[in-house]
Amino acid sequence: MTPATLERSRSADVDRPRAALPSSSLATLLLAGMVAVEFSGTSGVLEGRVPVSPFLALLALGLLVVVGRCLVQRVAVPWATVGAVSAYVLATALASQLADLDGVAFLRTGVEPDWGSAAVLGVVKELVFVVVVCLLASGLRRWWLVAAAMVLPMAAICLLGAANEWLLGNTATFGGFETVTTAEGVGVVTKRHAGPLPDANFWGRFLVLGLPFALALVQECLQRGRRLVALVPLGSIGALLVGVYLTGSRGTMLAALLGAGLYLVLCGLDRKVLAGGAVVVVPLLLVLPGVGSRLVSMLGIAESGQLAAVDGSVRERIATQTVATKMIQDNPVTGVGPGGYFARFPDYASATDLHLERIVAPHNLYLGLWAEIGLVGLLAFLSIIAVALWQAGWVLRALPSLPSPDVARLRPYAAACVAGILAWCAASAFLHLTYARVVYLVVGLAAALATQARALGAHPVPRPVRHRHPAYAVPLAAAGAALAAVVVTLLPQPGRAYVVGYLEPQSSSAYLLSLRTREVTAPTYAVLTSVASGRSVDAQGDPASGFVSVTAEAETPQQAGRLATSATAAGDAAVRRAGLDTLFRTRWGTVTTWRESPGRSEVALAMAAGAGLGAALAHTRTMIAAARPRRRRAPRAPRAPRSLRDREDP
Repeated sequence: MTPATLERSRSADVDRPRAALPSSSLATLLLAGMVAVEFSGTSGVLEGRVPVSPFLALLALGLLVVVGRCLVQRVAVPWATVGAVSAYVLATALASQLADLDGVAFLRTGVEPDWGSAAVLGVVKELVFVVVVCLLASGLRRWWLVAAAMVLPMAAICLLGAANEWLLGNTATFGGFETVTTAEGVGVVTKRHAGPLPDANFWGRFLVLGLPFALALVQECLQRGRRLVALVPLGSIGALLVGVYLTGSRGTMLAALLGAGLYLVLCGLDRKVLAGGAVVVVPLLLVLPGVGSRLVSMLGIAESGQLAAVDGSVRERIATQTVATKMIQDNPVTGVGPGGYFARFPDYASATDLHLERIVAPHNLYLGLWAEIGLVGLLAFLSIIAVALWQAGWVLRALPSLPSPDVARLRPYAAACVAGILAWCAASAFLHLTYARVVYLVVGLAAALATQARALGAHPVPRPVRHRHPAYAVPLAAAGAALAAVVVTLLPQPGRAYVVGYLEPQSSSAYLLSLRTREVTAPTYAVLTSVASGRSVDAQGDPASGFVSVTAEAETPQQAGRLATSATAAGDAAVRRAGLDTLFRTRWGTVTTWRESPGRSEVALAMAAGAGLGAALAHTRTMIAAARPRRRRAPRAPRAPRSLRDREDP
């Protein structure tokens, strides 16, 4: 090598963009190990069995490797992701400082508080974890290795669950990696398997996050022409789907379908082909026992007249989410404090007439975060998700500017990040926030994909602009929103009436006095009242309290009050005709009447619809103007000079 060539290579290394240098083998192996440990649940299984947590050990090693790599190489730090997670840390610290939790609640519930410095320290660990993952994945070339470390352990655990269900009679635990839960559910035809976790719903959220990466492995194998090797990820996909089935989780099934469909769209599959496949696959899934029967059970809340007759898990979710909503109404900005939901649960639950037998999380990540750390914390957490989706989406938009080998290497995993995160978010609508490190791993991978694409010289390819948005689109949208809000506010609202009665035993026997131990007594009396009153009256019986509540709706509050009074009389008459007055009689309370006012959600939806209508009108007018042919004026004949015109004869 000549001195000139050597000098040019050195200058090229100096001017090379950040994160363009390939990742070291140690960094790649550490990253794959962290992914495998988290997605296989090894940290939870080995907790208490080994002196050091596998998570903390790998995190410490990864931190040492990252610090050494930053000292040697020029590694780009994804500041957008770090800033979003830092904002979440600050929001959690703010909520813990402003929380006003009663210490008596901790003594009454016996729940160990997880707020204050403990909660902030946990989120700080997550921040360090995200940074380490981002920097370890920076410059990664073997993306298939990370995806395989994510998919293969979960597929193996799902196969263990299948063997446990259909071969071993659910008697094996496989060292804690195969948990058969005692949870039941309407429409479930097998035992519910939770893998290495205590709850099948949370294990399902792991599976829906890894399913798009299994599809990405299949796509990469096919792109490289290795069809025999593609059989391994194809088998993993089948194992993951079996695992989804064995969870018996309705949210997991819907989220898995969403994640797979999104990945197929993002990887370039024709939408007509995808729609045709959905027409064939979805009916087959609904016919499959344990899938269709499980999903149809979600409709019980709409079909059943009595909430007590609904699936117990659905009824419990409604009750806990109502409690979380009341916490949000009292503390909308900063919440009740990290971990304060469980401490304040008895106080808020006692103020409702819902059937609550235990302290349960709100089964909704967004309501739970809002209740605990307020709107500020919820927006901070959502900013982490939004930044990851933006980074992975930016990679997908910028890939056409790269050579085909780079596109083939990065596209499957960028699409998997988007599909996996959105599927995780969909499943989180039915679960609270826990085991968050798995989604933080994917967030870090999305950030590393973006930095690597920029280092390769990628830039977004501009889309062809067909027309420009008019300047009056924003005023029209604002006018539509304001008009819709005024219309909704001025619409006549119905009157409502509410009355509660409790059942009095007509005998002193122990059977009649144990009213709350039987699930059907209060709902039976409520059904008789509802049937005898008509469709304008809704009667609900709560087995927990023994109360029968009647709600009536009419044009005015006075009419609603008279309707509620007549409904109680009709209900008593129906009870006497059925001969049930010899067991219990209903003692009704005072009828309360009020006029319904439009809720904030209704006003917000109306404003959104009005703004959309105004923007659509502006867009339509622009399209019409663009499609209208322009009139071209005929060219004028050139005028003769003035001197020549003066010389012309009249």
